[in-house]
Amino acid sequence: MTTDRKEKGFFKDLKTVPSSVFFIFSAMSIIAAVIVYGFSLKALVTAVLSVLLSACASSDIKAGIVPDLIVCLIALVSILSFFLLEPVTLVNAADKLFGAFVVAVPMLLCSMIIKGAYGGGDIKMMAVCGLYLGWRLTFASAGIAFLAAGIYAIVLFVRRKADVNSRIPMAPFLAFGVFFSLHFGDKAITLLTGY
Repeated sequence: MTTDRKEKGFFKDLKTVPSSVFFIFSAMSIIAAVIVYGFSLKALVTAVLSVLLSACASSDIKAGIVPDLIVCLIALVSILSFFLLEPVTLVNAADKLFGAFVVAVPMLLCSMIIKGAYGGGDIKMMAVCGLYLGWRLTFASAGIAFLAAGIYAIVLFVRRKADVNSRIPMAPFLAFGVFFSLHFGDKAITLLTGY
């Protein structure tokens, strides 16, 4: 990727964010947050997190990267929401910390075994999203993401637009899974498991 020499550090990758995907998904995210949570602090946090996820997805589609600055902002939102939205207990803290590892560590191990299976940005994005979601919703979001990515890959194979060596940007699917879990995850888990 060619970048301007004046741009350094975290900010160099932000040029990859603005796109129609980003603006459409961001608008839908804000509307969905208000519909699901009303005008509340939870809606604001969910909308901000969703906009940041759409920035990750847009950047991955456009340039094949997930900007570190956006991952850091998701981490900040996740940590602040822990103190602002929920009772601060040891159980909640353990849930959030386990959520950071439940999907990110297997993704990291998979990418160490199979070179290029996942990018570092995808792994970091899932870790910081896990801090927000907790382990159950992180696990559910990964399941949704991998199912959606698998269906997309099958469609590409059938249409002969991809082969076994083709790379598929995962951040859009991971963002979709997290977005779904943010808004409907608890209800879906209860419906499927009874808990």
